[in-house]
Amino acid sequence: MNLPNLITVSRIPILFIITGLLWPSLSKETTVYVPSVQWGVTIAFVLFLFASISDWLDGFLARKMNIESDYGAFMDALCDKVLVTGMFIVLLAFKIMPFWTLPAILLILCREFIITGLRLVAAGQGLVLAAEKAGKLKTVLQLIAINALIFVEGLRHEYEIPLNIVDLLELVALAIFIVATLLTIISGAMYLKKYWKIISPGNS
Repeated sequence: MNLPNLITVSRIPILFIITGLLWPSLSKETTVYVPSVQWGVTIAFVLFLFASISDWLDGFLARKMNIESDYGAFMDALCDKVLVTGMFIVLLAFKIMPFWTLPAILLILCREFIITGLRLVAAGQGLVLAAEKAGKLKTVLQLIAINALIFVEGLRHEYEIPLNIVDLLELVALAIFIVATLLTIISGAMYLKKYWKIISPGNS
């Protein structure tokens, strides 16, 4: 467990910390007591921004330290998926994302589970499937969308910003999310087409 891998797996506890920060700040029907934190949404935004940057930082450090590994590559992709899909669920639960985004989130979840399953099958055959450029781009757009949505929610609850500006920024964030969803589906289809032979019946 080296420094790049520690940075990679740190995204998982960060997801739970962000949830804890947003819970008392945004949930009006909290049944479990969670201590409120001043500027909780802003802190959550900063933490998620760090988690987003860590997606680049861990790979950069691994290359610089010459300690790249199959484990690191697999965990990087897996932790990305846990962080992003987990955050979409959190944002939907706290109504930061409107209800109509639910089908898109379900499509993203299906895509990520299918691709992760494909990678596990490949790993069982001694193969490590690298992320494609389209897959990396969709992850970047997903991270930008989530950052933007948390940022907008912080403006709405913790800063005196005119509502028309906040609403406009929210529309921009949701537009980025829609583009990210489309790219998620397209990149998933491209990935399956490229590596389908790994899970096809004739490959044994």
